[in-house]
Amino acid sequence: MKFQTGDIAISLVEWPGHVMMCYSGGDEYSDKTIIIHANNANNFHKVTQMFERDGSIGYMFDSDRHWIFRPPWGHLAPDLAAQRLRELQSVADAIAHSATYGAYRAFRLFAGDSSFGAGARERLEKYKRRRALVLAGGAPGKFVTKVSCAEAVILAYQIIFSEQDKPFFINKDAAHTMPGTLKDWLEANWETVSRGKG
Repeated sequence: MKFQTGDIAISLVEWPGHVMMCYSGGDEYSDKTIIIHANNANNFHKVTQMFERDGSIGYMFDSDRHWIFRPPWGHLAPDLAAQRLRELQSVADAIAHSATYGAYRAFRLFAGDSSFGAGARERLEKYKRRRALVLAGGAPGKFVTKVSCAEAVILAYQIIFSEQDKPFFINKDAAHTMPGTLKDWLEANWETVSRGKG
């Protein structure tokens, strides 16, 4: 199996789980893959020491409790898909530059509804406005300041796709979506590239 840019990997090895996104796919082997994720030690950052052997991902994963999902890029025209992938990397870089891992954000996952409702929509619009100001040079480089692992990955997709762009737009509240809840949504809406057990 070869990772592709934009793939979302979810591990449920340790509760409550962990979410990562493929920032850049490898060549023939996934040890050249760059993964971006958030954790308490390093905020939202890139990891290049990835490997895949016998269905097992070598960074925070095992073969029984990991899943990898891919959006249906083939539904988009090739030029548009390539543009969206570049934008996804750009937003991921901006989140990495802007945000720190918020331990309280992980706790906040338990205190709210993961549905994409009015509160989630208002928060997302705030981030989009801030990012537009950053891109226009009218504001400092930060548009989101604290994230959890799932929140950072969900936001990357929500910022570059609109709610009408189904199934690319992840229709969940980024601030209140647990890794397992995101896994269930992705299983129902994206291609499952690698499937764990349970």
